[in-house]
Amino acid sequence: MTPDVKRTSGAEFFNGVAISGIAFALIGLVNYAIRRVLAVNLNVEDYGFFYSALTLSTTAVVLLDIGIGESQTILTARAKSAGNPGQARSVFYASVMHKVVCGAVIVLLLYMIHDLLLHRFFRYADGAAPFLLLAISIPIAAIFRSMLNALRGVKDFVSLNATQALVFLMVLTINISLIDDLGVLTPAAAWLAAHMIIVPVGWLYLRSRHRDLVLPAGWSRSSLRDLWAFSGWITIAQAGTMIITSVDTLMLTQLANLREVALYNVALPIMQIFLFLMILPMVFCPIACELWEDKKHNELNQIYQLTFDLILFFGFLMLLFTLCYAESLISVMFNTEFTAAATALKILGLSVPLQVIAALNITILNAVGATKPAAKIVAAAVCVNIAGNAVLIRLYGIDGAALATLATYVLIFAGTWGVIRSTLRVHAFRWSTIALIVSGVLGSMYLYAATSVSRRDSGWQVFGAVVAIYCLVSGVAMQAAVRRGITCIKCAIVSRRGSQ
Repeated sequence: MTPDVKRTSGAEFFNGVAISGIAFALIGLVNYAIRRVLAVNLNVEDYGFFYSALTLSTTAVVLLDIGIGESQTILTARAKSAGNPGQARSVFYASVMHKVVCGAVIVLLLYMIHDLLLHRFFRYADGAAPFLLLAISIPIAAIFRSMLNALRGVKDFVSLNATQALVFLMVLTINISLIDDLGVLTPAAAWLAAHMIIVPVGWLYLRSRHRDLVLPAGWSRSSLRDLWAFSGWITIAQAGTMIITSVDTLMLTQLANLREVALYNVALPIMQIFLFLMILPMVFCPIACELWEDKKHNELNQIYQLTFDLILFFGFLMLLFTLCYAESLISVMFNTEFTAAATALKILGLSVPLQVIAALNITILNAVGATKPAAKIVAAAVCVNIAGNAVLIRLYGIDGAALATLATYVLIFAGTWGVIRSTLRVHAFRWSTIALIVSGVLGSMYLYAATSVSRRDSGWQVFGAVVAIYCLVSGVAMQAAVRRGITCIKCAIVSRRGSQ
């Protein structure tokens, strides 16, 4: 292999990581800005109602895309690779048709029961207009997801990330412009308008850049059957994961009140910013597939353990920061009215590394074909999450919802870890992993005790000392693993490019 090929493959890989990372950070920051604008300009009940209704709407969109979206991406990639643009085009329109029909049914159903939902579930009688706008957005947002899946299938990651960021920027702009005049109606109208704009713009882009994907229009029943054929165990796992991320807000709406929902949706976006670590499982997926197919299990094992350790390292760093400065984070990013969400934020901070490791484990199980056990574990976790929320929300409010989330990801981690150990023969925790866990747990316990005793954010001196000791221990523990892992990643990239 020539040096030019090596440089090209490395640049392609790391550029993809950089683009995804920048887009993830931008969307997270814009999402925070949207929530801050709404938190400052709406009262607590209006803010809580909108995010509860938006959660219901986005959950419907995600459920429309479950299985179908993944199948569309795979079939599009296969068709393009085989030089069969007609099949890719047919798959695209089959996906759109599925979502338009099913989405219209959902909109009709929500319209028929919206009075009941507003009075019995949301307990917000004046929310008919924003609720119906969000309902109408469901099929439109689902079509947008089909466009994103098409871009992913042809590996146009720049456009994929740019269009997602553009939607949130439009929502932010409309909210800033109209929030004083329309109140709680503004964010619902902004969400609908952004998707109504991006869908035709996205179609025009596909027509100009990926013309074979959209012209001439048409679909077939066989394409729809192909889409449904992929909707098996992986669909259950994806649906379960999405339910876990949404059910806490919905159950808080039912079992608590809209003020609790508002507080919880202050802690959530801060925690979601920390989930930039999800880039690691996404980058690892194609490498895991390649190494598994080539039967390079030792290299797969090493890269997995390196990724595992990196998630732990950065996850504990963010947890230490959250434990020390939770109240300040909320005050600066929102305002002091929401500092009651600090404890929930600390608990959710602990769930971040577990959530990312759970995603990493499920990614690997899907990559090696072990989709059935992954789906069963997630299904069990959904049951635990719903039961945990039902009990703990009544006892502890938003802190109970956060505890239920934490317990759910502990279960997913434990279950998937056991399957990975038996499937990949991953070694038991190495001393580097143990050192990361022990030092991270001890540092977290110390900072939690310090903040609990003083009942305020711990001083920067204490935080700095704990972080310095943790980084020192982690650096000593991980140095050999990092060197081995980077070598394996480079070899995998070069080997994959050389085989193409």
